[in-house]
Formats: sequence, C-alpha cells, structure tokens
Amino acid sequence: MKTVIYYNVTTGESFDQNGSLRSSNNPFSASYGERRTFEWHLITSADSNQNVSEWEHWTDWDITPQSAVIAADDNYLAAYPGYLKESVSGNTNAIALTMKDFPESIAPAGNIRIFKPDHSFLIFPYTAVNTLSDGFVLAVELSDIELETGTRIDILESPLVSAVMNTNSSVEQGIFSFDLILNSVRLTEKMEYSDIELLTAKGLELCVSGVDPDTSEQTVILRGQVPFVINNVLTPLDLFK
Repeated sequence: MKTVIYYNVTTGESFDQNGSLRSSNNPFSASYGERRTFEWHLITSADSNQNVSEWEHWTDWDITPQSAVIAADDNYLAAYPGYLKESVSGNTNAIALTMKDFPESIAPAGNIRIFKPDHSFLIFPYTAVNTLSDGFVLAVELSDIELETGTRIDILESPLVSAVMNTNSSVEQGIFSFDLILNSVRLTEKMEYSDIELLTAKGLELCVSGVDPDTSEQTVILRGQVPFVINNVLTPLDLFK
C-alpha cells in the first residue's frame, strides 16, 4: 500500500492525497508488521480550491538534498547515559557500563556513543547485551583504544521504525519516497506483549540533509513531522511462518 503526504513547509500542516487536512484527531496510520510506501511531497501552499496536483512543490534548495529518512517513535529519548565500569587499554570485545537512568530494556543490538576528553565522540556498534544489577555488559569490538574508568558512554536508542529514501525519489520536484517496514524489536515488545489497540507515535518525522558546499559538512536542510499512529493486529505475521 502507499500513503501520500503533502507537507506544507511554511505552516507545518499536512494533507492526504485527497487534500484533507490531517491532525492528531485524524492522523496518518499504518498497521504493525506491514510494509508501507510513503510518498512525501514538500509544498509551499495548499489551496483548497485547487487539485492537490496543482499545489506548488518546494524546490528552492539552498543546499542540494542528498539523503532523507523518515522515522516514528513514541518518545523523544535519543540515548541512555552510562559510565564505563573499568578502564580499557588496547583491544576488547566487551565493556561494562553503569547506567545513570536504568532503562527497562535496550535493543539487543545497536550503537554506543563514546565521549572523548575534548567532548567529541565516536560511534561503535554493539551486537549483544547482558544485564547487570546497575547497568549492562555490551559486546563491542574496540581496537587500539584508551578509556578511563568513568568515561561517558551513551547507549543510543533507535526509533520504533525508520526508512531511508528510495533511489526513485524525485528530489528535484520536492518528492521523497520511502518503504517503511512496521516492525522492529522495540515495536514487537510494545505490540505483542501488551493489550493495546494502537500506538500513538510522537509523529512520523522526515529529515532531509545534504552537504553544505561552504563547510563540506552534512547539514540538515529540513525536518517535518506529521501525526501518526500504528494500529495493532490480531494475527502477527510470525503466526503464519
């Protein structure tokens, strides 16, 4: 299935393919476990007297878009702060963290953010987790690294669902296409282990970025957010396997 979104970059309003205004009382939606194509149109106006095909698309880019992602989550948490239990010198395949705020659970695989003394940071993937009374042991491959006890290391939280821009997107026309799979470890825990009919996300967010020609740095060009809910299902896909 495909959902078409018209997002007004001037007002922040969002409309469906029929030109109907969407809001928290009438959000966009998709069902847990499905694969849904989202076609996101960036527009500068939405005249109710015009057909949606006549609405002017936003293409006045100061920086050329090179990538885009959509994501949905039910909270605004980006990371859980932790601190290294024991120093690391050289190579290791596991680290133990004491957590400042102990989360109920974290993803079985993901990324950590190691802060350096100058406040810059490095990102590394972890592949497994063991729970401690006050933190976690993470399986992570680190080479030629020196870390002191107490080094700040964040466990990054992934959104419930996300997707990167399809190659067939018409960026020059202000149109971005995504194939979003409504499934993840976090989403499964919320949908299959709780008796809920739907999950109200904080929104479905679009982030468009490109390289600033003046600084050669990846720069966010635009963020847009539309109301979004994920409907639960009575028969998860796993039951058919």
